[in-house]
Amino acid sequence: MSNVLWQRLHKAQLVTGTQPLVASSANPLYLHLLAGFAGWVSVLFSLALIYSISSLVLEIFAAPSSSLEGSVSLVMAALYGGLALGLSLLAPGHLFLVHWSRACYLVSQGLLVLGLVLLLDNNQWAAGVLLLVNAVLFWLFQAPVLRRLSCHLWLASICWLVWDSYLYLVWPVCLLVAALIWLNLFRWARWGRWLEPIAQSASLFFILGIGLFYYSYAAASSTGWGLVQISGENTWRWFNPANMACSVISAGVGLYLVRNMADSARFSALQAVIMGLVLLLSVANQWLVGVSGSVLLLALAVRIGYQRLALKLLLGLLVLLVWYYYSLHLSLLQKSWWLMGSGVCLITAFILIRYLQVCSQTSQELNHD
Repeated sequence: MSNVLWQRLHKAQLVTGTQPLVASSANPLYLHLLAGFAGWVSVLFSLALIYSISSLVLEIFAAPSSSLEGSVSLVMAALYGGLALGLSLLAPGHLFLVHWSRACYLVSQGLLVLGLVLLLDNNQWAAGVLLLVNAVLFWLFQAPVLRRLSCHLWLASICWLVWDSYLYLVWPVCLLVAALIWLNLFRWARWGRWLEPIAQSASLFFILGIGLFYYSYAAASSTGWGLVQISGENTWRWFNPANMACSVISAGVGLYLVRNMADSARFSALQAVIMGLVLLLSVANQWLVGVSGSVLLLALAVRIGYQRLALKLLLGLLVLLVWYYYSLHLSLLQKSWWLMGSGVCLITAFILIRYLQVCSQTSQELNHD
C-alpha cells in the first residue's frame, strides 16, 4: 500500500496500527538508481555464472535438448523466485535488498517463461501455468512492489492466453475493474493492500493496451497480431491523423482516470462530461470500450450526486450511437473525423450549458444578497 493511501486511510480512521515497512520514497533519486543498478548487475552476473556452469555440466554428462534446457530454466526460475521471496520477507525496508529482490523476481519470471516455452509445445498451456504461478505469488508476496509486479504479469499472462481469440475483451474489463476499485477503495479499506495493486495494474493495462489496440485495429486488423502484421495496402493508415488522435486521446483519458479516480470528490460535472464524451469517441473503433466507459461515467455521476449529469451522458451516448449507425457507409477516416467532430460539438454545448448555469446561480446569489 502506498504511503499516500495509508495516510488517507489512517486519517479517516479506517486502518489502525503502524504502516507496513516499505522502501521509503523519501530517499534521494541517486540512491534508488545506485541500488537498482547494483541489484541488477549482481543478479545478471550470478545468472551468467550459473548458466555457464550448468551448460558446462550438461555438455559433459548429457546431450543438450530443449526439454533438458527447459527443465534447467525452471529450476533456476524457482531458485531466483525463492530468493526474491526470502529477501522481501527478511528485509522489507532495506533499499538495496528491495531492488535486489525486484531484479531476482523479474529474472525468475523470464526464466519461467523460457522454461515453459521450451517444455510445452502449446502456448495456451504455458500461459495458463504462468497465470496460476503469478496468482500464487501475488498472495505470497508481502512487499507492495513485488505484489504489483505479480499482478502486472498475471494480467500479461491473461493477454497471452486470449491473444488469438478474445484479446479485445481485456481492455474494457480492465477499465471496469479499475474504476470499481478506485471508486470503492475507501469502503473496502480492509482489503486495500490487495485491491490497490489490482487497480493499478488494471489501470496500467488499460492505458497501454487501449492505445495500442486502437492503433492496431484501425491500421491493420481487429486482432492483436495487427500490431506486427502490416501489409502494403494499409501501411499508410499508420500515419492517419485520425487514428493517431484516437490512440493518444484514449491513452490520455486512461491516465486521467488513474490520477483522479482515487478521490472522486475532485471530479466536477464538466470534467466528468468531457471525459465521458472523449471516451465515447472510442465507438469509432471498438464498441465495448465505449460502452464500458459510459457505464463507468454513469456510476461516477450518480456517486458524486449529479443525477442530471447521468441523464445527459445517456443522451450523449444515444446520440453518438445513432450517428455511428448512420455513418456505417463512411470510410474509417471519415467515420473517425465524424465522431471526433461530433464529440467536440457536444463538449462545446455542455460547456455552454455549464457556463449558463454558473451565471444563473451567480445572479441568483447576487439578487438574494
